[in-house]
Amino acid sequence: HKNLELEIRVRSALMYPATVLGAIILAGIVVIIFVVPKFEILFADFGGELPIATKILMGTSNLIFNYWWLLLVILAGGWFLFQNWKNTDRGRRAWDGFLLRAPLIKTLINDLQTVRIAGNFGTLMQSGIPVAKALRILGEIIPNAVVADAIFEVEKSIRGGKQLHTEFRENPIFNPILGEVIEIGEKSGSIPQILGKTAKQYELEVDAQLKNLTTLLEPAVILLVGAAVVFMAMAIMTPIFKLQEMFAG
Repeated sequence: HKNLELEIRVRSALMYPATVLGAIILAGIVVIIFVVPKFEILFADFGGELPIATKILMGTSNLIFNYWWLLLVILAGGWFLFQNWKNTDRGRRAWDGFLLRAPLIKTLINDLQTVRIAGNFGTLMQSGIPVAKALRILGEIIPNAVVADAIFEVEKSIRGGKQLHTEFRENPIFNPILGEVIEIGEKSGSIPQILGKTAKQYELEVDAQLKNLTTLLEPAVILLVGAAVVFMAMAIMTPIFKLQEMFAG
């Protein structure tokens, strides 16, 4: 239940910039398909050299208008191949590993993993499940394959007689704080409680990061919209101004 709520909050935070970006792309395609060809007829008799922005816009328009079916096939095929690759064991681990290292979101992704590990592990232990079995269940419910593999390694080490907090602290996949709080919990006999508090603390961290990410994305999206509008306006209006100068001359 908590995992689902967390995923919903992440998706909701990213919904606005994704929607705006999609609207920009759709509006650009409409302009390129329905507006630019009409101006292309006007520019066909233009005596001078067309600006580079106009050439790019007209070339893009011709490409989409004449080969839209090929572009759809490429996009659909690329998405299909990507999904098939990601569904393989090797592809899933490569993609999940990339998410853990992605420059802009790696802190958010790693904090999400900390919330999932601490919250679920604490709940399992609170239910009276032995540590090794709780780790096995935890590895099976964690969606990130790289993190799940690391949890299975901890389980194997625990069955071999090693200390729980040491294995969490020394594995670079995990947040070092997990090893520290587990060690405190081992000494005080309250591992489930301290893991639950850690999960709640990192939930607050995730919420704050989501707000910061949304705040940073909004001006970036606005700049992108402005740049697209300016580019299209220059590509269309510059030759028109030159035509007016020619007629005036």
